[in-house]
Amino acid sequence: MNTPRHSEAAKVLANGIRLNCYQIGDGPNVVLVHGMATNLAFWYFPILPMLSHHFRVAAFDLRGHGYSEMPLSGYTSAEMARDLVGLLDRLKIDNAHLVGHSFGGAVALHCAALFPERVRTITVADGRIRSLQPHQKISDWPFWERWRSSLAELDLHLDGSQEMDYTLLEKLAHRAVVQPLRAIGGDWTFVPFAGWNGGTRNAKTWLRLLDSTNARAEFQLPDGLTSDVIRSIKHPILAMYGEYSFCHGSCEGLRESACNCEFSIVPGAGHYHPLIRPAFFVESVKRFIDSYEGRAPWDATRS
Repeated sequence: MNTPRHSEAAKVLANGIRLNCYQIGDGPNVVLVHGMATNLAFWYFPILPMLSHHFRVAAFDLRGHGYSEMPLSGYTSAEMARDLVGLLDRLKIDNAHLVGHSFGGAVALHCAALFPERVRTITVADGRIRSLQPHQKISDWPFWERWRSSLAELDLHLDGSQEMDYTLLEKLAHRAVVQPLRAIGGDWTFVPFAGWNGGTRNAKTWLRLLDSTNARAEFQLPDGLTSDVIRSIKHPILAMYGEYSFCHGSCEGLRESACNCEFSIVPGAGHYHPLIRPAFFVESVKRFIDSYEGRAPWDATRS
């Protein structure tokens, strides 16, 4: 297979801040949106190269993540959706297929709700939508005991009382800074800040974000992505959730709220299924996008 053409990395001014972004490939525009406490490297091997053989793919660091600017505020999914549209403007993209993992799924949905003309389709990869799944303690997760055993192998001991949110990522980041975390090779229990280049540096960035900005407080605010707002989104949505995910409550909420949504359960994987089952993920996203690419972009005036 030929190497994709026209790859470039840049920092662009979008919505008043500088965002680090990378583009590669040719074809219909696809934008990848990572989740909390990671960066565009989440997609880099092998998802971005695989998709770029079929699409013009852009990946970027959310504000406060990776090499993007870290302003004092603006860490709600709505504000990051505005960042995303600012990025589309600077990259001269009229509309794009959005693919978001975890918190990035909420950003993609919010972008479609606020700027429908800029979005063609949305892929939500294990997105936890807070209005659909407000609380989730680790001990409430059916696969908690299995995950706890895997973490114990890394000398990580959790009591199950933590919420599955930014506070758990904070705890893991503190541990990664003290001693780099070892990946659990080939297992469904992927551990953040471990097993890929820059894990310790990324942990330090996450802790700096929580300690030096308003992000911690803003992550707890109602984000406005209510079931009624989700119901207003008419774009095609692909909701992909891992078999062992802790976000199945959000998946079920999307079943009840989303108007034009298809669902896929990724076998043998959890929340980080794009990393654990990349070929399955890429093929599913490609098939979904291809099924809509030949049609006209969604018309915001159509009911």
